Amino acid sequence: MGLFDDIRNARGQMATVQDATVLAVAIEQCEKILQSDPKHLPTLQELGRLYQEQGQNQKACDVFYRAGEYAAERGDAEQALLNYRKAERLASGDFRLDLWHKLFHLSYKLRRNDEAFERAKQIVEALVERGNLKRVSNFLAALPDLGPKDAEYRQILESLAGVTQRQSLGNGLSAGTWRRASGHLRSADEYFPGQTILIVDDEPQILELLETSLRTLGARIVTAGNGHLACEKVKRYTPSLIISDLAMPGMDGSQFFEWVKSQPEYARVPFVCLSAIGSEAERVAAFEMGVEDYWTKPFHPTEIRYRVKHLLRRIRRPVDFQGKLSQVNLAEIIQILESGRRTGMLTIESGGEQAYLYFREGMILNAECGDLSAERAVFRLVGWTNGDFAFCTMPMLRERVIQLSPQQLLMEAFRRFDEVERILNSLPWRQEVFVCKPDFAEAPEVAEQMAQGGEFAPNLETIRRLFDGTRTLEACCQALRDDLETLLLVRALLDHKLLTPKKI
Repeated sequence: MGLFDDIRNARGQMATVQDATVLAVAIEQCEKILQSDPKHLPTLQELGRLYQEQGQNQKACDVFYRAGEYAAERGDAEQALLNYRKAERLASGDFRLDLWHKLFHLSYKLRRNDEAFERAKQIVEALVERGNLKRVSNFLAALPDLGPKDAEYRQILESLAGVTQRQSLGNGLSAGTWRRASGHLRSADEYFPGQTILIVDDEPQILELLETSLRTLGARIVTAGNGHLACEKVKRYTPSLIISDLAMPGMDGSQFFEWVKSQPEYARVPFVCLSAIGSEAERVAAFEMGVEDYWTKPFHPTEIRYRVKHLLRRIRRPVDFQGKLSQVNLAEIIQILESGRRTGMLTIESGGEQAYLYFREGMILNAECGDLSAERAVFRLVGWTNGDFAFCTMPMLRERVIQLSPQQLLMEAFRRFDEVERILNSLPWRQEVFVCKPDFAEAPEVAEQMAQGGEFAPNLETIRRLFDGTRTLEACCQALRDDLETLLLVRALLDHKLLTPKKI
């Protein structure tokens, strides 16, 4: 079998939604088998898949959960993990929290301490969100030893739980100061999904400082290093707020401002000027031109964040509905928007990452998540089980890039998710460090791709960078969880012995 055959097959494969009658017959057949043998694992897994395809996500979730329970009863921890994970992506609320506890204990049992820690984080974050600090305290008190990083893990979990000493008066006030003891729950008044902030500055460190400071607000942050590039970003992203440096080479801040105001569709966007010139005359001139505000460098990031918060509160679009991914799963959110034929933007934030899905009359036009777009962005989101979401109704004139229906897209995302899980669970020697074989680049199929810049050259280059002798096989493959094609290539390279254990 050729080195790249699995990738070619994966590219040509796409989950299809069966005819409703055929689907109903297949479900009935599975249910009959389970009447005589309720613990038949392959049938349970197939029934879960069929329910999922039928759009009955709650039934699918229950079936996958039963499959996980029966696998755990048999002592098959790997199968239990696989089925609980399938149930997890469809579960919500207390049921999902229960699944996280099971996944935590199974990961610990299998000595996958990094996985166990990630599950512990999910549990602590969910309990803190609900204000159930007693359960958090009990969970942390009963936490088993998580290996060499145990102390580091505990410190992170305790920090998430807010187990720190605070100096304040009994009523939460601090004497002689405006400062107050802050809670851990983020107010909806401080979260701005659906808003886009464009930051323009020719100094990369300023861009990075502002982007880092403002990302916690939940708005999309877009940056540009000069006025000309900023014009392109305005046309692409239609920002809610623009923060621009004044002194820049080429098109400076004042020229960029004039361009924005000359465009009817963007003329009302609030424009904030950043400048090292703090004279009263310069500030007055800027305000007379129509800038929203004038901020002088150097500035403190915390103060800027509060200024931006104040502006965003004033211009925010109304949010139709929002919530926590721990309470409502992605499939439910998409189905609600599809059945309601909604038009607007869905914003999802998880672990510092943000994603955007654009809807028109219930159809998903496009999606963006970091460097990923279209279907690949949605495939990444299936694994997000913690975080915030919000949907804002707004006109959507974007071109339709995703041609699949929401149900087909979810089915394909779930299929790829299952394939990744299958590959990860079948890895041999997962705790060993693997590297590219010394003659890796000379292997005929590899050499041809690299020399000609073939279609698989980027996948091979990713593997060469990743398998550099500093990571275990499991760590490398976990890093490729969102890249099924490269993961398939890793498996092929292992089979062809082009990835081998590192010699000590």
